[in-house]
Amino acid sequence: MKILALDASTMIGSVALLSAGKLLSEERSENQRTHSEFLNQSIESVLSKNNCAISDIDIFAVGIGPGSFTGIRVALNAAKALSYSFSKPIADMTSLEILASQTTEDCIAIINAYKNMIYFAEFKNGVLVGSTSAIEAVALEARLQALCYGPTNPILTIGDGYLAYENTFSASLRRTLHRASELSDYPLASLLARAVYEKKNIATTKDWKSVLPLYIRASAAEENLKK
Repeated sequence: MKILALDASTMIGSVALLSAGKLLSEERSENQRTHSEFLNQSIESVLSKNNCAISDIDIFAVGIGPGSFTGIRVALNAAKALSYSFSKPIADMTSLEILASQTTEDCIAIINAYKNMIYFAEFKNGVLVGSTSAIEAVALEARLQALCYGPTNPILTIGDGYLAYENTFSASLRRTLHRASELSDYPLASLLARAVYEKKNIATTKDWKSVLPLYIRASAAEENLKK
């Protein structure tokens, strides 16, 4: 089974090719403004490096957000176009599910939503608990206390939301947020491809028409219209 995975929901955009469970190639970009250009070039690059034709891909995998509205659209449109053109299924995962797929330990995933906000989700045994939400970074400690986490009962924390707001966290909150340096804080395409291959958080693959983006907040343009 060959899986081509795309994600552009955060600052790091990535494209990965996985075959029979082995990562063959991954390319990344840290320039969020050029994710559209990067994705198209990198799809061609990872396939060419491995003598693989796009028609050889069995599943197209894509991260559906939450995160950058533009990045999500770019990756999703590319995956849906390829799925439609080659009559192959899509497997989708949220950005937070991709992060949580790195571990079987109970954890929270937090992604920088900017404007002092984070996208938040809790996972137990790799399964989402409740729903994904957008909360103010300053409300994270109260949210965790409500979930019975604290300095004496810390929780593994994954995601660039930690990196973005660490300096604003209280000493008590920092003791609550257990970190693991070997885990990526970004929902990389290689993690997505591996999770799809191992069926983590994936019930079934989908037809291209049924894959939708996960937008939790209004876009910047929509928020400006309300002012």
